[in-house]
Parts: sequence; C-alpha cells; structure tokens
Amino acid sequence: MKHCYPLSLLPLLLPASLAVAQTSGVHVAPGKPVRVQRGLPPPYVPAKAPQPPKPLVEVPRFWLATDSMQRHEQHLRFWQSLQGKIQYPAPALRAQAEGMFTFRLVVGPDGTAPPAVLVRRSFTLAESGEEKAALAAIEAEGQRVLARLRFVPTSRADTVFVPLTFSIR
Repeated sequence: MKHCYPLSLLPLLLPASLAVAQTSGVHVAPGKPVRVQRGLPPPYVPAKAPQPPKPLVEVPRFWLATDSMQRHEQHLRFWQSLQGKIQYPAPALRAQAEGMFTFRLVVGPDGTAPPAVLVRRSFTLAESGEEKAALAAIEAEGQRVLARLRFVPTSRADTVFVPLTFSIR
C-alpha cells in the first residue's frame, strides 16, 4: 500500500534544516549541513601606514673636540642619536645573528656622508641556512641608520669607524 500525503503536509515532512535553509534564502544540497554566519564580520581595519623617517638631527663631530669633557658629551649625543633609530632586521632575528659590525663612514665637509661600508664583522648564528640573508639585512640596517645622520659642517672631510652591536635580549 502506497502512502499518499497532501501537498500541504509536505513542509512538515522535510528535514528542519532544509526548511530553514529554504525559507532564509540559502539553498543547500540534500544531506549537506547548513552553515549560517552568526553576527557581522569584523570591521575592516587598514594596515598601519609606514611611519615617515624621523627628521635628520645634526650631530657633532665628537672626534674633533679638544676638551675631553666636551668630546665625551658629544660622543654620548652621537650614540643617543643612533640608539632610537636601530631596528633589529627580521632575517637576522630569525637566524639569531648577534655580533659587532663595524662600518666606515666618510663624512664630507658639508656634514653629509655617502653610504657606509661594512669593514669588519664578528658574529654568531644559531641557524646556518640563513647566513647570507641575515648578514645582508644587518648591513642594510646599518647603512640605513648611518645614512640618516647629518654632522656639523667643517672645513674638511673625515673618516670614522662606527661599531654597531646587534644582540638578542
């Protein structure tokens, strides 16, 4: 004996999820679960805009000072101007590269300097596979920081060796 149901009872016989899905405008295949998003998606937050570089600060040529106290004060001012600008490069951090990197900086009479040159490095690495990327990143960071320096103009050019220490703490 066959069962015959009137069409008005058909919605009562359908699975509840399918009936809900069809009434809410969501269509799903039979046997598939209905996934309904609860609430609104999180609002769009744009990425932070890159910060403009800090303004150039004119630092004294501390190596020319004749008075030892004045030389010491100018030397501290020089290192303080560098301290806030150095950022540990991500590839060097991944490779856990630490050490001292010495750059040669030629300061012109007008106080500007061409890109610094890495002349000596003493470092350790925990990851051996990323050595080149880590060293290139540290060299680029040293050049970036030293390029931001402007020195007090004088009548002559000077060559300075600047040791930068990178250590993970």
